[in-house]
Amino acid sequence: MYESVNYILANNAAEYYRVFAKTINPNNYAFIRLLLIELDQSSDEIKTSVTVASYIIKRSWLSRSYVMLVLSELRKGDYIHMENGKLISITSLPERF
Repeated sequence: MYESVNYILANNAAEYYRVFAKTINPNNYAFIRLLLIELDQSSDEIKTSVTVASYIIKRSWLSRSYVMLVLSELRKGDYIHMENGKLISITSLPERF
């Protein structure tokens, strides 16, 4: 039984570290970029149930105005395709904003 508990604790610790490592980025755009990639790789059910802006704001605690500015610029540059606020696809994302 201890082996099973240790396995679960190790998996939880690895997941916490993965999430923590993503949040220590040097700038806000890098974090938004990671969240966009994460959303793009998630299931279609999740993509259709949540808007991109709310997904990013809830997970990053960044201001709505900054998130909307970044998303607007990415749409203008044809890096992402959105419909009714939902993410359709990502063509490519620049490393820097």
